[in-house]
Order: sequence, then structure tokens, then C-alpha cells
Amino acid sequence: MPTINQLPSASSLSSSDQLPVYSSSNGDARKASLSTLLAWFRSTFADPEFTTVLEAPTGSGFNIQLDAASESIWLIANPTGAFAAGTITLPPVADCFDGQEIIVTCSQSVTALTVDGNGATVLGEPSALGTGGFFALRFRESQATWYTTSQSLGALGTVNDTLTLASSGSDVTLLASGAAANISISLTPKGTGSVDCGSAAVTAGEFEAPSAVIDNVNVDIAILQTPTTVAGLGGAAPSGKRRFVTDANATTFHSIVAGGGSNNVPVYSDGTNWRIG
Repeated sequence: MPTINQLPSASSLSSSDQLPVYSSSNGDARKASLSTLLAWFRSTFADPEFTTVLEAPTGSGFNIQLDAASESIWLIANPTGAFAAGTITLPPVADCFDGQEIIVTCSQSVTALTVDGNGATVLGEPSALGTGGFFALRFRESQATWYTTSQSLGALGTVNDTLTLASSGSDVTLLASGAAANISISLTPKGTGSVDCGSAAVTAGEFEAPSAVIDNVNVDIAILQTPTTVAGLGGAAPSGKRRFVTDANATTFHSIVAGGGSNNVPVYSDGTNWRIG
């Protein structure tokens, strides 16, 4: 094997580059990647230049104010319960230094979390934290900006928790997002639990599928929808969508439905027209 002075120099390093090490547990020489070495350092040594701040908020709407520090900051938040809202206010921007880090760990869930930059911009911070959630920020002085470097949202509630998705007076929207053109949304209870719609009536047209399984029984979704008039059907719907009308002027199967009568009939869309059936 050539001596180290005979090897060509590396002008840059990557996490997959290898270093020679002697493994005392195996009694021989082996190799380890730089990423493996970094993981060992992170798990073995705590940064001695972190100021630890311990806070225990007692109510929703709390505000944890971080004071200026000459070191990086580790905030351990131990709320006394799962709260709907809370704020973490960072040190004043004039008192922050380039490369300063703030690590936040939270032992309880906070549904609506606000990270106040206190004069600085904050990018990528989480808007909610679950039990055991954490995130890390690093300050760039020339931009007066805190950048999120890592985060884990934790467990956002259990079967007994409530997650509020909209403010009072606003509709709640459960939205799928991503690069794919079609993304389904599944509601899966645990054990013998059920999907509970509460006491509110189900609005007509909310269900797109022709049927669903409820308590192991195949139920036509049409019976779950609020009856309407022919005029209330609106324009053409996707093929296969079903509704129920109360003023059809005929009952002939497969005929295009028209209003003005007194017949209660189920209808379906063929993609162009609503038909009886």
C-alpha cells in the first residue's frame, strides 16, 4: 500500500469518501465513510456551546421569549398539556450572530405554532408540532434570516386528540397536495373506531363514489345525500355520480330526468345528462 505522501490529493470531500480505521472490536483495519464518522461524532459529543433553556407553558396561546445569548440555544419546551396555539419568539435580531443555532424540542403537541423572528425573517419553520416534535434553525447574519436546517413534526395527536384545521367561522379543508395528478384521501379509524360526521347533515354532492362500506355493509351513497330538485342537480357531473330528486315528471328507467313532477327517483350521470335509475 502506498504511503500517504504518495497518494494524490483530494480537492473536495463527499459523505461517501472512505477513511482507514483500526477496529478494536474486530482486531483489524477497516474503512469508514465520512458520513459514518460524522454520525458517530453527533451521537457521542454534545456541543458544549449551547445554552439550554427549559420552559413549561401552562395554557394555550403561550409565548416563549428567548433572550439574547452568546452561544447557540437549545429550547426544551414542556407544555403542561396539548395546546391549540403557542408562539416562540426568537432573540432580537440585533443580538443574534452569524451561524448561531436554535434547537427546539417539544414534549406536547401544539396545533398552531408561530415562530416570531423578532426582527429577522424565518424560513421553513413548522406551523405545528406534535408530541416529541423538534426543529433546528441557523442564523445568517448578512440576510438577517433564520433558516430551518432540520425538523420532525412528531406525533400530531392520538385517537383522543382534536386537530383544528381552520379558525372559527371558516370551513375546514382537508387537502391533498403533491406532484401526482390524482391523490386519494383515506380516513382509517383504529380498531373498532368509526369515522364520525357529527350531528351536521351531509351536504348533497359531497360523496363522489357510487357506494361505500359502512359497518361491513355495502351502502349506496345516494341514500346518504340530501334529496334535491332536478334544477338543483346543476350541470352535467362526472359519469357514475348518483343523486336523488323529488320532482321528476317521469319514472322511466334510463330516460333523461326532467322536473315539474312529483316523483321521487334516484338519478345518475352518464357524463352528459342526468338519467333516471
